[in-house]
Amino acid sequence: NWRSTLYVYNDDEGIYEPRGEEFIGERLETAAADWTTNQRVREVKAKVERKSQVRTEAIQDEPFKMVVGNGLLDLRTGTLEPYTPTEYHTTKIDTDYVEDAQCPEIDDFLHSIVEDKDVTTLYRLVAHTLPKEYIGEKAAMLLGDGENGKTIFLNMIEQFIHTENVSHRELQDLSYEFAGNSLLGKHANVAGDMSGADVRDLSDFKKLTGGDKYEADVKGESSVEFYNYATMLFSANEMPVFQEDNHGVWRRWIYLNFPYTFDGSGDAPREPIPKRILMQRITTESEFEGLLYRCQQEIQDWWEDRDRDFFDDVLDPEEVRNKMKRAAEPVFNFASVCLQPDDDPDGDEAWLGKREVRKCYREYASAEGLPKINEDQF
Repeated sequence: NWRSTLYVYNDDEGIYEPRGEEFIGERLETAAADWTTNQRVREVKAKVERKSQVRTEAIQDEPFKMVVGNGLLDLRTGTLEPYTPTEYHTTKIDTDYVEDAQCPEIDDFLHSIVEDKDVTTLYRLVAHTLPKEYIGEKAAMLLGDGENGKTIFLNMIEQFIHTENVSHRELQDLSYEFAGNSLLGKHANVAGDMSGADVRDLSDFKKLTGGDKYEADVKGESSVEFYNYATMLFSANEMPVFQEDNHGVWRRWIYLNFPYTFDGSGDAPREPIPKRILMQRITTESEFEGLLYRCQQEIQDWWEDRDRDFFDDVLDPEEVRNKMKRAAEPVFNFASVCLQPDDDPDGDEAWLGKREVRKCYREYASAEGLPKINEDQF
């Protein structure tokens, strides 16, 4: 790739870490003391580099194996092996793999934030972040008003797979120079509370979700080429407008509506639980063990039936297009469908009170899975 990096194997963690230069310097200081000069450290480092070169592709030779808390897990079979330096892994999650582990708190939480039919999709989104391969060719758009669980769901994923394995690029940023290289080696790209600004260029987005080799610019250096495996997860209160409108765009999206509110308001209120308390419940060691087992099972089921799409339970592209375009301009959609001009504008029945119109919109948005909008904005 664009730079040569020395990695050193960590026996305790089971992964290679990019601290080879520091490792060499520390070992030389311990072994040779005053003999160790900056020049000699550089000479030894250069010799080690010459004798231990590995191409980046070798690090991705085992995309369905992942280092977990208690070994090297094959996500396709559930087989757990001891850590080994003969395979080049650079990322890890600390959770242990425990067969038949359960995650009742996480399961209750997921059922509380989306309709029952969408819970499996949420589990599959988490599972999709684990392999070092973009197996589903999908990105997720999580849409709904504030206080509805979107942010907590994304925070849970980030804690599960670790912050250092996550990038945070908004959809609108992906076309900017130097943005794409931040996804290299990441397992997820999480953008919560995404801007509602129009998305004018989706070419990079399509490459990053399509399994193609991606070339990203690097400031002050030559570009880097890699296969992206960071699952693209976006959430928004307001759906942005896409300038592109074609099958190649819509087939890549999973549209998930978060219809419930946890602030006691709205048409489908839920009992509010402080975020701190809820995160404590769903991010315990035992809960994450259950989540890891569920994710592994999702991948294994798909692997044993490769004829089906990984996300085989989501809306088809035309339905996604319909939902997302309406969500991008929900008030205009409501007005087009639900409001009609009166034939007699001077008559007593020609006018509707704002309160009644707002109530109608809330009912329409709830039925159609569109975002709720506060009264001032409406």
